[in-house]
Amino acid sequence: MQGVAEIVACRAAADAAANKPEAMRCVSLIDRKLVKQTVMTSVYGVTPIGARAQIEARLKERRTDMKQKAMQVLEKTSQGSSRGRAAVAAAANSASWLLQSSGGSSLMEDLLGVKQPGMRDEYSWMDDKNVVWQVSKYLADQTMDAIGEMFSSARAIMGWLADCARLVAAENAPVKWHSPLGLPITQPYYKMQMRVVQTATQSFQVIANDVSSDGSSSEPQWLKARQRSAFPPNFIHSIDSTHMMLTALACSAAGICFAGVHDSFWTHAGDVSTMNRLLREKFVEMHTKQPDLLEDLLSQLQRQHPNVEFPPIPVRGKLVTSRVRNSRYFFS
Repeated sequence: MQGVAEIVACRAAADAAANKPEAMRCVSLIDRKLVKQTVMTSVYGVTPIGARAQIEARLKERRTDMKQKAMQVLEKTSQGSSRGRAAVAAAANSASWLLQSSGGSSLMEDLLGVKQPGMRDEYSWMDDKNVVWQVSKYLADQTMDAIGEMFSSARAIMGWLADCARLVAAENAPVKWHSPLGLPITQPYYKMQMRVVQTATQSFQVIANDVSSDGSSSEPQWLKARQRSAFPPNFIHSIDSTHMMLTALACSAAGICFAGVHDSFWTHAGDVSTMNRLLREKFVEMHTKQPDLLEDLLSQLQRQHPNVEFPPIPVRGKLVTSRVRNSRYFFS
């Protein structure tokens, strides 16, 4: 994430130097926290629209935090004084360094009803939803480009998964696969059909998935776009859940407690070191088995749809999976 933030910051600095308005407004706000959610959800197929909304939320949080900190400084500085408004104005002067980085004169007017001459208003644009939209769109585009640059292999594999799903959906079929544990998975995205049921006293509508609009029996109409867009994140989730189950089984075999929610694993404090070792071992085991996860998936799809020509698996990245065993922050 830090690497992505650095790339975005460098590009924004260059654009700011070229007088691009969006870059000039946000260049000093770019950090790891701003891009974290977008980086974390990129593997699950976050869209540019979703990325923009995520970054807009971070900007709004930043603006709220700025105002709260400025108010705290004003209140703290003016406490104990009996001189009323003059004391608050004096507090504003003493906290001018904070106000300059927190919204300047616009914030002064909000809090005090007075305007401080000569104060810079760097971030008042964050109170304009239209400008925030433009800046968050700019940052989202830069972040998505930086992710593609840093994680080119991962992005290529995500694209491959989506392409495979598109080919399956074109056959009016759902995407199906088995997890590494053998759990059968089917994406349940199809067009819902409404059927009118008439009784002696009333009529009502029910969802009838196995009938057409005229009441005759029909095959489900699978939602092609949804099948395609949902497959990359769903496949990754199936791998994550397999890792959690393998870790749970290993903990049980080792005689220690285990509880988990998605990617959060818990055990008693005295057993954390054991669980840390086991979860790394199971991750390496799952990702080094042959055929590997993508080869196995391709084989499954080819058996299900022998008449479909699926694209080849993209070139993989250079991560040495076994190094995960000694990675402190792989899971923390």
